Amino acid sequence: PNSQLGGQRITNISRTKTCRVLTTLRFEYGDISKIPDALEAAKEEIIKACPKLIREGKPFRAMISSFERDCVEATINCNFELPPTGEDFWANREQMFLAIDRGVKSSGH
Repeated sequence: PNSQLGGQRITNISRTKTCRVLTTLRFEYGDISKIPDALEAAKEEIIKACPKLIREGKPFRAMISSFERDCVEATINCNFELPPTGEDFWANREQMFLAIDRGVKSSGH
């Protein structure tokens, strides 16, 4: 209903010039001591692979975020100087995920 829209903020994403990609990784509890190195390596790979990454003024984080029943969760939060739609967005997102994979693997995980 329209009454619910009245108090909400509406954003036209076609005019937005930046985007955020937030992803969650899951690790086994037995690997908890390796997670900080894996996350740091993932961040380094993202920096190399994603030239549109915003490193100042917006969060660029990779950290343990939750202890779940069967795993430890880590969150990687990146912002990019790209609109949140279109082929460039999706290509960058893929490069970010591939960079995370390279970083985690290079850390021996």
